[in-house]
Amino acid sequence: MKTSQLHTYRDNYKLKEHQKILLKYISNSYGSKFQGNILDIGCATGVLLNAIKKKIKNSVLLGVDTSADLIRKAKSQDILDSNFLKKDFMKLNSKFKFDIVIAAGVLAFYDDFTLPLNKMLSLLKKEGSLYVIGTFNSKNIDTLVKFRNNYTNSNWETGLNSYSIETISKFLKKKKVKYSFKKFQIPINLKQKKNPIISYTLTVNNKKKILLNDANIRMELFFLIIKKVI
Repeated sequence: MKTSQLHTYRDNYKLKEHQKILLKYISNSYGSKFQGNILDIGCATGVLLNAIKKKIKNSVLLGVDTSADLIRKAKSQDILDSNFLKKDFMKLNSKFKFDIVIAAGVLAFYDDFTLPLNKMLSLLKKEGSLYVIGTFNSKNIDTLVKFRNNYTNSNWETGLNSYSIETISKFLKKKKVKYSFKKFQIPINLKQKKNPIISYTLTVNNKKKILLNDANIRMELFFLIIKKVI
């Protein structure tokens, strides 16, 4: 998951709006006394895991990211019962299982979503939960995108792929899982930045906010919550 957009995460130590909602989903489902293992794929500076630890004090945390700089910053937070690894999660040994796996914005980097999604499911314990956050299309269209951000002089890269809810559902119906999609409606206004790949909001006539970027892409964000069943 190589990206030229790491600077958008490097100095961020505050929860994003979708992370606040995700934290509520997890704490409401598992409670503050939950004792289990939690994996955050693409953990960046460890902001989410730090917030989880404050809510669920007996949790044991692992964060993985492909950026050495982000992992160094995550380790500097000195979060109790945590470990952070510079590693591609696809290379994690599947003998290690987790009660909760979190993956935000990960599927968008893969031209074949079945590969990362199968890997995520393989890392779950029996009855474990997977929380995927990303762009999913409510219409039955899948898109594969390659872009070159001339503002940062990047090479051609991925990270804006989107799969339809129907496509993902067909895949999951063949698995021993229960799943649901929950739409994320961003509650705040995001200003347009100089870097054109960074998302911002526009308010339309019905006062709803739409999320887009200057790659001419409008995005629908969803939480995909998957529960393994025996």
